[in-house]
Amino acid sequence: MAVNRLKIGIAGLAISMCSMAWAESEFSVYGGVQSSPHSTVTNTKANTSFYTGWKGESFSFPIYAGWRYTNWADDDWGYALNYSHTKAISTDQGGSNDKTGYTRLEFTDGANPITVMALRRFSYREVR
Repeated sequence: MAVNRLKIGIAGLAISMCSMAWAESEFSVYGGVQSSPHSTVTNTKANTSFYTGWKGESFSFPIYAGWRYTNWADDDWGYALNYSHTKAISTDQGGSNDKTGYTRLEFTDGANPITVMALRRFSYREVR
């Protein structure tokens, strides 16, 4: 008897999870590792420029993280809003070979993009 209840409970959980996958609205939070490509920094006032690498330090505060809200307006079309917090810290500052002229060069308050996306969902029938 207990085994049958367990089977029914597992089946109910599986069915409810399937219905959540087709939900009309979703909210998610994420984190991870970020990186930034090397780039040239130009100081127009001092008339200098230098090429530097950047590190993200994704797991030191403030961490790399974001959220996404997705809403399906109907069966085929939806939209999503995505926000993320990123940062970049120059790898070429403060050392004995520092040619930057900066004691600190970083964007730790972050680049905080908000992205709006249009989404299209294809049903299994349309793919065949």
